[in-house]
Amino acid sequence: MNGNIVISLLIFLAGTQCESGNDARNAIFRDYIVEVKDVHCTKNSYIHIAMIMTNILGKSVDINFTKDSYFEGEKPKLILTLQKMLQSLLQHSTGTPLHFIIFTDEISRSYITRTIREEIGRYLSETMITNHFVSNINRAYKIPKMKVEYVNLETMADKYREDIEVMKKHYGHHFPEGTFIMPKDGKGPVMVPNLKYTLDLFYLAPFYHREFPINIEKLIVIDIDLEFKIDMLDLYKHFKKFSESEMFGVANDLSPHYFNLMKAYRKKNPETHVGKPGRHQGFNTGVFLYNLSKMRASSTYAEETKATRMAELATKYMMIGAVGDQDWLTALGWERPDLFYLLPCQYNVQVHEGYNTEEYKDIWPLYRNCSKPEDTDTKIIHRNGSW
Repeated sequence: MNGNIVISLLIFLAGTQCESGNDARNAIFRDYIVEVKDVHCTKNSYIHIAMIMTNILGKSVDINFTKDSYFEGEKPKLILTLQKMLQSLLQHSTGTPLHFIIFTDEISRSYITRTIREEIGRYLSETMITNHFVSNINRAYKIPKMKVEYVNLETMADKYREDIEVMKKHYGHHFPEGTFIMPKDGKGPVMVPNLKYTLDLFYLAPFYHREFPINIEKLIVIDIDLEFKIDMLDLYKHFKKFSESEMFGVANDLSPHYFNLMKAYRKKNPETHVGKPGRHQGFNTGVFLYNLSKMRASSTYAEETKATRMAELATKYMMIGAVGDQDWLTALGWERPDLFYLLPCQYNVQVHEGYNTEEYKDIWPLYRNCSKPEDTDTKIIHRNGSW
C-alpha cells in the first residue's frame, strides 16, 4: 500500500477527531442549521466554499429514509450531481483544508450530510483498498481536512426581502403564476414557464459581505454541477492576482446569452461593446470568488448594492433579467469593470448549448472562446443548462 496514502488517511482521521463518536466522518459536520453570522469555522487555514442546496427532494420523489439505501428508487438529481462533484474534488485533492458552508433547509440537510459522508467513505475505500489512484507513484494523493456547516437561506433572504423583490423585478425573468404560452405556430404542446429564477436563492450575492463573520475574508461560491480537475487551492490562488480595486473573480459566460439580452441596448447604443465577444460578453457565476474584506471596506460597492442603484443599473442597460444576481453582477461588471478580475475561462468551462441554434450559428464559435471540457488545460467543467 502506498505510504503517502496511509499518511494522508491518518492526517484526515486526526484532523476530524475533535468530537466524540465512532465514525471520524461525523466530526466533520456541525449538523444543524445556524444563521450565516454564526458560522463557526473562520480559520484562514481553510478555504471557505459556499454552496446553495435547497429542496433536495423536490416534489415527486418518494423517499424512505429508514432503509439502508435511504433512497427508495432513483435518487434526486441534486444528490447525484453533488456526488459527482464531491468525487472529482476528492480525487484531485492535494490535502488543502476545505470548509463547506451550505445554504439549505431543514429537510434537505440530513440528506446532504449522508451524501457527503458516503462519498468520503467511497473515496477512502477506493483509495485505500483498491489502490485505484496509485497508478502514478509521483503523485501523493491526500485526503483534505474538511468542515461542513449549514446556514439558513430563508432567514437571510427575509432580512433583505425588499431589496430582493426589487432585484427580482429587474433581474429575474418570470411570468405570473398560472401563465401558459402557446407556440407561435399554434401547434404542439402548451409551454409552462420555468419559475426557477423567481426563487430567493438566486438573489443573495449582493449581501454576502454583510452576513458572513468578519474573520472570513475570502469566499468561493460554487454551483454543484461542477467537475474539478484541480485542487481547490489552484482556484484560490487567483485571489492573489486581484488588482488593488478588484474584489470579485469570475469567468465569462461562454454563450451569446448577453448578446441576446442586450439587443435593445445595442440598437440604442450601436458603438457599445456590451454583450459582444471578449471582456464584455457577460459573466457566468457558477464559479465566483468574493474578497469579502474589500467588499466591506468599499464605499463604492456599498452604493452599488442599494436597491435603487440596482434598479438604475438595470434601466440603464435595458436589462431584461433572466438569471437573477448573475445578471446584476454582469451589469455591474460593465459599469464598474475595475471591481472585477476576469478569471481564466478554463476555471468555468460550460457545456450548455442552448444558444447553439440556427439563429446564432454564425456567432456561437465566437463566444465558445475557451478550451473544451476534454482538453488537458481545462480546470473545472461546468455541466450547466437545462434546455
